[in-house]
Amino acid sequence: MSYDVYGVGNAIMDLQVQCDDDFLTANGIEKGIMTLTEPDRQQAILKALPEHQVHYCSGGSAANTVVGIADMGGKTAYASQTARDAFGQQYLDEFKALGVATHVEAVDG
Repeated sequence: MSYDVYGVGNAIMDLQVQCDDDFLTANGIEKGIMTLTEPDRQQAILKALPEHQVHYCSGGSAANTVVGIADMGGKTAYASQTARDAFGQQYLDEFKALGVATHVEAVDG
């Protein structure tokens, strides 16, 4: 099978949260940029926010690129590893719905 673009990358799950500037300042978060955090820090931030404000979405540079190209009609595929959990399954489901072929290995942890 051939593709217009074949991406290989890190399967990152984006957590998007709507909050005010005071919350960002109080938690040492810089506004307008992506911030990688350790799981314990993520949990502390999420506990300080109401659950309904969190939006989970597949992400990562290579992933975003192949999704954008597929959205413009290109034939794309993406290879990565995901966790064998609900987030890993959501990642695969989103790519399927967006028309991106996946070559993904699900791993424990």
